[in-house]
Amino acid sequence: MQQAKVDFVFLVAQNLCAAALVKAAQDANFKPQWATIGNNVTDTVAQFMAPAKGNYDGAWGVCTTFPDNKSAADCNAIAAGAGLHYTPGTDAYSFAAVTCNQIETLAAALKAAKQPLTQGSVIDSLQAMASVPMSAGPAGSLSATKHDAGDDVFIMKYSAA
Repeated sequence: MQQAKVDFVFLVAQNLCAAALVKAAQDANFKPQWATIGNNVTDTVAQFMAPAKGNYDGAWGVCTTFPDNKSAADCNAIAAGAGLHYTPGTDAYSFAAVTCNQIETLAAALKAAKQPLTQGSVIDSLQAMASVPMSAGPAGSLSATKHDAGDDVFIMKYSAA
C-alpha cells in the first residue's frame, strides 16, 4: 500500500489483527488516514492500538451509540453491586449495559423455554418475547419475522491523547 501511495485505508480488521497491521505500518513509516468500523475508535477498543497509537491518531470510525437510559442505569447498578463503578458516558458504562441487557434477555428466555431445554426451545422462547431491552433506543424484538437491533450510529475520531 505504501509503494502504491495509498493515503486512505478502510480498516475492517478487528482488535488484535488491526493493531498488528497499524503497528506494521508505523514500523514501515506508513501513515495513511485510517477509517474503521465496529467501535474501533472508542477508548475501550482502541487501547489495542497503544503500540502504534501515534500512527492511529486521527482515525475515523463508525460506532454504535449507547445512550444513558433507564436500562443502562439499571444494569450499571447491578455492576456497582459487584463493586464495579463506571462513569455514565464512558465506554465501560455502555458496554456494562449492553452485556447486562444481553444476559438478562437470555436468562428470561431460558426461564421461559419449554423443557427439555434445547437450542431450539431457547430460540423459540427468544422469538416469543414481546420485546427485548435495547441499549440504544426503544425496546426491540427478536421475533421470527422482525429482528430489531440498535440503529443509532455515529462517526467518531480517535485521539491518541
